[in-house]
Amino acid sequence: MDKLIIEVRVNEYAPRESNRLIPFTADELGRDAAAVHNAGASIVHFHPRQPDGAPAHALADYEAAITQIRRQSGVLINPTLGQITVGGSALDRLRPIEALARSPLLRPELCGIDPGSTNIDVYDSTAQRFRSGDRVYANSHDTLQHFCRRLRELGIKPALACWSIPFVRSACALIDMGLIDDPPYFFFVCGEGGTLGAHPATPEGLRAFTDHLPRHRNLVWSVGCKGGNLFPLAMAAIAAGGHVAIGIGDFPIRNWANPRMRGWSMRWSASPAWWVARSPPQPRHARCLGSPQTKLAASRIPAVFNSPLKLPCLDTVPTSNPTTSGLRF
Repeated sequence: MDKLIIEVRVNEYAPRESNRLIPFTADELGRDAAAVHNAGASIVHFHPRQPDGAPAHALADYEAAITQIRRQSGVLINPTLGQITVGGSALDRLRPIEALARSPLLRPELCGIDPGSTNIDVYDSTAQRFRSGDRVYANSHDTLQHFCRRLRELGIKPALACWSIPFVRSACALIDMGLIDDPPYFFFVCGEGGTLGAHPATPEGLRAFTDHLPRHRNLVWSVGCKGGNLFPLAMAAIAAGGHVAIGIGDFPIRNWANPRMRGWSMRWSASPAWWVARSPPQPRHARCLGSPQTKLAASRIPAVFNSPLKLPCLDTVPTSNPTTSGLRF
């Protein structure tokens, strides 16, 4: 089995009220990239933020963040396109990435695109109401085709963020059109905590994704969870040949608000990998993850998930170097 890729979603647009360690500034992003890299992560996904936490979309914000991440770590970089927070047309979301690609030092290795549209309002089950009612994340097929063609020209690999089965099917169409190079990299978005526009973080939710992957292609897939704890599902994903994308941007993990705990979530997410002989590799290895021998093993997901999930003590986890084994750029 391929080595395990751990992608860290360091901040998203999460507020510090949920966890005071969520990084906003470029210096904080660089510091945390170094910490999670040392703990076994290979990829960092980040959102540029202003010092007060507000979304930041200026090219200078991207440049400052990537400069600090590169200076302090060796991880691969996957910046956001801004989701619904960017004004203007959908194509404007790609402008900072196009500008970054002019510099070999700033060009990211990955860029997430969402091959579908969904409602992203969060439901508050306690108050029995949505926290907002008009947030629609729209991605037309014209926009997606433009993103794929442009990212290929820029030498950046798309990370296909799929919130539901229609996203997977649209991604497969883009692959069939020859717009995405092998191996395609799927990121399955699960949702808890009122995030209803994504699959639930359950064995059935994950299995629904993997059941609709093309069986004839060499590919790579990873799973994350917005608004919920990924750990219960991580063992199933790892044992099935998948990878994990985790971080306090998606789930605050409030009891890890101690600075001494920074990066330990990566060690915990890597712990189940030792049970199935999948140690985290060096970031340089992740560039070619997805060998022809990769198996989806989706049918194993429910059985693996239902087995007792006992993670080894951190002190007993073997030390290893992080990986990106298999992604090709």
